[in-house]
Amino acid sequence: MIRNAFPTARPMRVRLTPKLILLTLLASGWLLTPSSSRGQVNVGGRNEVFAGSDLESYLRYLQILGKSNAYPWSMRAFSPWEIDQLAPTDTNHPWAARYDLQRRTHPRLEWSYVRPTVGVYVNSNFPYGGNDGAVWQGRGLTSSFQGGISARWGHFSGILAPVAFRSENQSFPLMQNGETGRLAFADGQLPTYIDRPQRFGLDPYSQLDWGQSELRFDGFGVTAGVSTANMWWGPTNSFPYILGNNAAGFKHIFFGTQHPANIWIGTLHGRLIYGQLDQSEFSPITGPKYFVSFEEPGKLRFMAGVVASFQPRGMNGFEIGGSRFFHGPTDQLGYWFSVHDLFLPLQDLYKKNLPIESDTLIFGGSQALKENQLASLFVRWAPVGSGFEVYGEYGREDHALDKRDIILEPDRLSARMGRRERN
Repeated sequence: MIRNAFPTARPMRVRLTPKLILLTLLASGWLLTPSSSRGQVNVGGRNEVFAGSDLESYLRYLQILGKSNAYPWSMRAFSPWEIDQLAPTDTNHPWAARYDLQRRTHPRLEWSYVRPTVGVYVNSNFPYGGNDGAVWQGRGLTSSFQGGISARWGHFSGILAPVAFRSENQSFPLMQNGETGRLAFADGQLPTYIDRPQRFGLDPYSQLDWGQSELRFDGFGVTAGVSTANMWWGPTNSFPYILGNNAAGFKHIFFGTQHPANIWIGTLHGRLIYGQLDQSEFSPITGPKYFVSFEEPGKLRFMAGVVASFQPRGMNGFEIGGSRFFHGPTDQLGYWFSVHDLFLPLQDLYKKNLPIESDTLIFGGSQALKENQLASLFVRWAPVGSGFEVYGEYGREDHALDKRDIILEPDRLSARMGRRERN
């Protein structure tokens, strides 16, 4: 894998201007005015169970305490259909009077607004934040606003939930990386390898992001849709290895099972995702959008991934699974993806079996040079009604050369975590 060719990508965003801010606020004001002609209005919570949100964590605790049935927790955000399955069966829980989370049917067209949320953050010394989605908390005052609308009709559902933020982006001492110009703001250790700015320039920094927006179909055992919403892969509730809400989501399409499919020995739940990744203004990559050479890999990138979990028959609240995430350049012909990209999640696990892409060694290798893989294995056990939960995850960057490589060096380019909780 060529690190300087494929830096960590940031999602494509829209430049926030005063006009866009005004339009967003006006649209949110309109959303606050219900119209009975649009169908049944259900305000409060059910359409705000985003990946990594407080409401999602709340449903997780209710499940552990026995308020809902066992359900895998390793691929989020949940669909409206899945939230119905996770919804408590009664009103005997602390937030019952505040949020519309009870289990019920949906006989006709429904719409609701995503309640406007304003966030204010202050960092006195340096940028700091975590699991806050698209918001970047620079030094000084950062303010954010989110609102939107959702609708549901039969097997179809949609949500428009953009988020806007503005950071004062005050100055602070940067780690000197030896670069000048815009790259002086780049990563302090690897400024020409990855796209991870220390600071977004000298001026206040603002963005309007599509946020937790998506259109989807859930029915007949399958799910499919287009989305910019955050995803969370794996059972952790703080530090996922592959995907979480520590940054904004990105544009993607997805296909998979609507719910865990019965395969007799247990149930299997899976999802296949393809997406488009972009970069910040402080990325070391310049030149054309698409792949030209290893020296000019292109500013636009393609993402492909798969995640799946298995729940063995008769094991209450137990799940085991894994995920693979690939990112690489877009096709040199100018297409968003190629046939090669589509099959990335299904490619061989070992690098020695992958195609040779260069006659000479590049950064010590000649195989699978155009993309990078991150993969993880995870396990979770949370018996419903026990108030107990334990989970762990093992993640690895790039392919192992072969089986011997995994056995002798399982800690190479890897990370591990585990946690036990009792409620």
